[in-house]
Formats: sequence, structure tokens, C-alpha cells
Amino acid sequence: MFNPINLTAKDGDYEIIYSADFNIYENKLSLEKIEDFSFEFLFQIDSTKKDSPIDIKGDNIEKKIIITLYNFNNSLGVGLTKKIPILSLSSSGKQLYFSLHAKSLNDATPFLKVSLTFYTK
Repeated sequence: MFNPINLTAKDGDYEIIYSADFNIYENKLSLEKIEDFSFEFLFQIDSTKKDSPIDIKGDNIEKKIIITLYNFNNSLGVGLTKKIPILSLSSSGKQLYFSLHAKSLNDATPFLKVSLTFYTK
């Protein structure tokens, strides 16, 4: 967990509310209780998805967000070049963002080392 001692961290004006590294073997990462939402990150390989590597679907009633990331299985590593907005938080009036970097060992191994950070601003 990122904040075991009530540390406040910022990237410029963005507050880092959660950051962690994960070893993913099943192409799916699930997280719960980030701003009262659950998140499911799906890592898909699809050569037709060159122009849109991210698909975000959300349900404010069930408080569940599904983020599909295409073609992040790369031994050189693939990451987002900017923070991606996910949703507006009605409780605080802030916006929730995420950034992610993933790297695999090779093309034949279903393993990803994923670094994930959530921000608010």
C-alpha cells in the first residue's frame, strides 16, 4: 500500500492517492476501495487497436470501472505519456486520474510487471 503512514505525495498539482507495483499473470488486475470505486484492468493483445490503446467503461451506480489496455505486453515496456482522467468525484469535486507502465519478460510469457498510480486534482 502506498500510504501506510499518512504521507502526502504530489506530482505537481496532482495528489498521489495510491501507487503500487504488481506482478500480473492472468492479464487482469482488480482493485477495490479507491475513492469507493472498484477497478478492473484488463490487458489485451489486439493488433487492430493501434490508435486507441485504452477503453474505459464505468458505472456510477455500481461504482465499478473497467479499463481495457491493448498491447501493453511488450518486453521493452509500454506506458502512458500523461495522466488519464477517469471520473469526477462528486464527494470532493475533484477529478480522478491514473497512469500506468507495464513490461513483460518476452512475447511468449504471460507475465506483466505493472506500475499503477492514481491521482486526484
